[in-house]
Amino acid sequence: MRLTPQSIIRSFRSSGKKHLLLTGSRGSGKSTLAKALAGLLGGTGDDFLLPGFTTFVLPKEKVILRENTTGRQAVIGRYQEPEDGDDSAGGCMKPVMAGLETLGQEILSGCLEGKGAASLSTPGGEEALGGPPAERELWDSWVMLDELGYLESGCEVFCRAVEELFGKKRVLAVVRKLPTAFLDRLRSRKDVYLYDLDDPAPPVGCVIMASGLGRRFGGNKLLAQWEGKSLIARVLEQTSGMFACRVVVTRYPEIASLCRKQGIVCVRHDLPGRNDTVRLGMEALDGRNDALERGVEALDGRNLSGYVFCPADQPLLTRETLETLLLEFGQNGSSSGIFRLSWKGKPGAPVLFGVDYREELLALPPGKGGSWLLQKYPERVRTVEASREEELWDVDTPEDLERLLRTTL
Repeated sequence: MRLTPQSIIRSFRSSGKKHLLLTGSRGSGKSTLAKALAGLLGGTGDDFLLPGFTTFVLPKEKVILRENTTGRQAVIGRYQEPEDGDDSAGGCMKPVMAGLETLGQEILSGCLEGKGAASLSTPGGEEALGGPPAERELWDSWVMLDELGYLESGCEVFCRAVEELFGKKRVLAVVRKLPTAFLDRLRSRKDVYLYDLDDPAPPVGCVIMASGLGRRFGGNKLLAQWEGKSLIARVLEQTSGMFACRVVVTRYPEIASLCRKQGIVCVRHDLPGRNDTVRLGMEALDGRNDALERGVEALDGRNLSGYVFCPADQPLLTRETLETLLLEFGQNGSSSGIFRLSWKGKPGAPVLFGVDYREELLALPPGKGGSWLLQKYPERVRTVEASREEELWDVDTPEDLERLLRTTL
């Protein structure tokens, strides 16, 4: 699963952390993502260069450190043939301390002095971050270090300078997955938001709630069209490929048929209560529901960390916001956490429950939905801001649909 840079930035901003660190296995796309995030932080697109440095490898030759803003370069590692001739595991570069102690130190010193500091006064900065930040000073100065690894970890004076930089500036850094004392200290800092490309979000199951009777609408509202797609088609598209497993719970044969055609697991039923819809969805995620219409999507709820209940009648809900909800749960959640979407403090849906609520979700009182647990555990609820109010709009009446048809994104 690849999450968008915009959702990562939104989750990072919400965290209140000072630094943003990226890690992941070799070839996972750390540097590509770092460049995209730098563009968002600088507000000028993918070509924006934050002060700092970038390292790159010339295979079986050397590692070069290059200053981002000037292009100055220095060699910080040279290839060394392994004694056994097997260099398949990499790591055959011998550190060149002179490069780290001269140009490396100069770059870090320049960053500390604020040379070329990035600012949100850059045109488009606020828009790139999805709106003005609550505290402008949080975003006034950034440095980008791509990457920090075992070569840098071996130079004590360089490591001290990096940690001093973390104390005085805001750092966007790519960090290799290596168990060195230096990298461990950076990753474990309380002011660091760590995003792992190998494990971007915890495994969460998704139940799409598509069982409403539509009395106020006068029929099956989920087949109503907006911008050429039905409401149900939009939520299926927005949730595709994002969750560990996903199921649609509905009473409508048309929706069950649509899911079947798309290979999406669906439960069709004729039970009356919201508790029934929740229970059927939970049972389906475990693959133990007799009404299950199996699709090509696999269902295996044995190792899920949580469950998100997504209404099918919020067509302006974006994929980016769903990703942000997942990231918030992964970064700040626990098995007893509850996360729900909101707009300026007004709560709405979707809602994500930690795995501790599994048995209670399976046994909700007759006619009650997940809101019953929200009222039972208000102190455990954490809200995640939508990008705009319209994401929380639902369609209950023909008037709601008319309002939707007058809305453009």
